Amino acid sequence: MRPIVINLKIANRIYPLKITSESQEKSMRKAADLINAKIEKYHKKYEIKDIQDVLSMICLDAVFNQIHDKEVENSTNDEFQSKIEDINKLLDSILD
Repeated sequence: MRPIVINLKIANRIYPLKITSESQEKSMRKAADLINAKIEKYHKKYEIKDIQDVLSMICLDAVFNQIHDKEVENSTNDEFQSKIEDINKLLDSILD
C-alpha cells in the first residue's frame, strides 16, 4: 500500500500523519481516541485547565504503565525460568 495521509484530532488540534496500512490507520485512530478520552478524564477528574499539564500527566501515566508492565513481565519470566530450572534438576535426578 502506498502511504496515505490521515488526519487525527488530538486535544482539538489536527495532525496529518502518513500511514502505510489499514491496520496502522486503525491503531492510530484508536490511540488518538484513547488520548482524547484521557484528556477528558483529566479535565473532569482533576479540573486541570492547562492542556500542557493534562498532556504531561497523560505522558507520565503512559510511561509509568509501560515501565510497570515491563517489570511485571521480567518478574514473571524470572519465575518461569526458575521453575524450569527446578523441573530440569528434578528430571536429571530421576534419570541419573
